[in-house]
Amino acid sequence: MTWKRATTVSGAASASAIRKSRDIAMIIPVIFTLLIMPPMVHLFGSEPGLAGIPSIVVYLFGLWILVVLLTAWNARRLNTPETNDPLVMNPQDSPP
Repeated sequence: MTWKRATTVSGAASASAIRKSRDIAMIIPVIFTLLIMPPMVHLFGSEPGLAGIPSIVVYLFGLWILVVLLTAWNARRLNTPETNDPLVMNPQDSPP
């Protein structure tokens, strides 16, 4: 099996999009960590929020869902043939 560098990235626009997606992938956990720190979490007390559920639970669960969706969206952007750049297997070398 031989491996080669991918050469499918075309132009500065694609390289910029790849860089932007990678930056987003690094920023999402940092922002999530800051948003679950005690000063931010304590903004939402234990008073009933949505349908009798404490607002802190709604905040944390909503934040978790948002992070999962943002990460999935960004992973899909990074997993395109144009951005899959580290190593690409040559299709002719695939096992029988």
